[in-house]
Amino acid sequence: MSILKFTRVAPLALALSLVFTVANANTPVKKTTTTKKTTTAKKTATVQPLAFETVEKKPAYIGGDSALNVFIAQNVQYPTEAKKNKEQGEVVVQFVIDEKGAIKTSKVLTSVSTTLDAEALRLVNAMPAWTPGSQKSKKVAVLHKLPINFVLPSSKLQQALADPLIKALVDSTSKVVGKTVEEKVTKYGGNTVNSIFNAVKKK
Repeated sequence: MSILKFTRVAPLALALSLVFTVANANTPVKKTTTTKKTTTAKKTATVQPLAFETVEKKPAYIGGDSALNVFIAQNVQYPTEAKKNKEQGEVVVQFVIDEKGAIKTSKVLTSVSTTLDAEALRLVNAMPAWTPGSQKSKKVAVLHKLPINFVLPSSKLQQALADPLIKALVDSTSKVVGKTVEEKVTKYGGNTVNSIFNAVKKK
């Protein structure tokens, strides 16, 4: 009797087992994925400016301001149109003196006229290399401003005063050294170098 009961129950248990197995086979298995978070360290880079406005050691024209004035005096070409229109005034040019002392990206900050602005830019771009500026013992590009004064001479004395070469020499010393300078001064009408210097100093 017990054997009969077992044989009746066994097929039922087997059937239930098969149904459970098929059901599990049709149920999709969820895959567990582990996401790894990667942390990227941000690097703080020190951005160097294209050109410094202030530095520990400023750039300098080789020979100093007097030599710069001499360069301007010897190379300036007062535009004919500017003379005709009686244009005069101070043109301020801004430019960059790079790590090698070369002149870069010049532009007019204070304008007087188209012709005088163009002449001021021409002068600046024609300048030889400067001694570059430095920051923390390293040569760097520096932003620089240079005023160039254009004055229409109305007299011999004013013409002498307007010449940067003479003005630089008068400001620094009352003595003139060199025949070239003497010729430059005496062409304004003074009988001697000393006479025109005396006239300049009295004014």
